[in-house]
Amino acid sequence: MSKFLLVHGSGHGAWCYEKLVKELQKKGHIAYAIDLPGHGKNKISIKEVTLEKYSSAILKSLDSPTIVLGHSMGGYPISLAAEIDPTHIKHLIFLTAFIPQDGKSLVEMRSTVSKYPLASVIKKTEDGLGFYVPKEYQKDIFYHDCSEKDIILAAEKLCIQAIKPQNTPIRLGENFKQVSKSYISCLDDQTIPLELQKKMSRDIQKENKYEINSGHSPFFSKPVDLANILEEIASKIYDH
Repeated sequence: MSKFLLVHGSGHGAWCYEKLVKELQKKGHIAYAIDLPGHGKNKISIKEVTLEKYSSAILKSLDSPTIVLGHSMGGYPISLAAEIDPTHIKHLIFLTAFIPQDGKSLVEMRSTVSKYPLASVIKKTEDGLGFYVPKEYQKDIFYHDCSEKDIILAAEKLCIQAIKPQNTPIRLGENFKQVSKSYISCLDDQTIPLELQKKMSRDIQKENKYEINSGHSPFFSKPVDLANILEEIASKIYDH
């Protein structure tokens, strides 16, 4: 039995992991998801949302050795959490996620590829503090291989994403480096180009790289396949 904490990406919340949590629990694992500050039920003013608060929420939710998965933007706060206090972080899994480069913000990481699909569809809020994806673009960008039911759920639940956490560079040292890591690439991702996924995961050992034939949201479109990959990763970790 393994323990998983699932951390969502931009504009999402714990709600997006309901199917995956059930699949992992069916396999006998402990699995839970949290709402980062400013997302889902964890409501705070967008002015108060920071990358540090994201990582703090992750650390507060850990009380024993746990495999921590971050999806998309979630790669940044899980990395910072591991740098601040890796005590209860057994392993990091990056699911089509941003792996920070030392001293770079997520916004800077995005600009390392010539074409970043999300950039052409996002709208900033009037106050300039956040962004969102208008409903007419959500399916094509995030959920093109997902069911209509999941697309409708997401349209109801997606929230404005604070820009500040994504503009915040982080310093990574020995704590982050010592935590073992895996990367799951989504081969048909319309949000984070495969080119960028490969670039960000280049330092991860080959045996810890996995692929899933899905778009950006396999927790909706391929929860069984994704749970199988997570179980395989866990079995390797606990064999060591």
